[in-house]
Amino acid sequence: MCLLPLLAVCPVTGCGSSSIAGVEKQYRQMGLAEVTGTVTLDGQPLANAQIQFSANKMPDSSFAYGVTDSSGQYRMRLDTYHTGVLPGYKVVRIWTTLRGPGINELLKQTGGLTPAGKEIVPTRYNQQSELSVTVEQNGRHTFDFDLQSGGATVAAPQSGEEEMPAETEN
Repeated sequence: MCLLPLLAVCPVTGCGSSSIAGVEKQYRQMGLAEVTGTVTLDGQPLANAQIQFSANKMPDSSFAYGVTDSSGQYRMRLDTYHTGVLPGYKVVRIWTTLRGPGINELLKQTGGLTPAGKEIVPTRYNQQSELSVTVEQNGRHTFDFDLQSGGATVAAPQSGEEEMPAETEN
């Protein structure tokens, strides 16, 4: 009896490897770009920070996410199984206390899940973010964020990469 609902879903959604291959093909067609970088706060690596790239200023929009390691380095993920970011203009938000789906799992994997405390990143980098980038389709990007008490800059790109200045909205 317990298998009946599952069997009813298989003809509609597909349960075989061909459906998995179809989903992977759809992900490849999305033009995901690999995005990595480093986050520092006042010149020091910012460990266990959560980074979010979203399509607009609304906090409930779709987004890619990442978590910094002990040296402040991150790699963005579209979801639990796929790295990358959808192309286009992105508002960047960075927190040290944010928790949520996907981010909690990634923090557990990196050993960075700690109790949420007082946020050390100013609101101009998260809730009222002044940070933004443009992600090119199927590209590889390195966006380094040097967060300052008095403002934000995107560090110069590493050798061989096109410069991607931070954009701010007034």
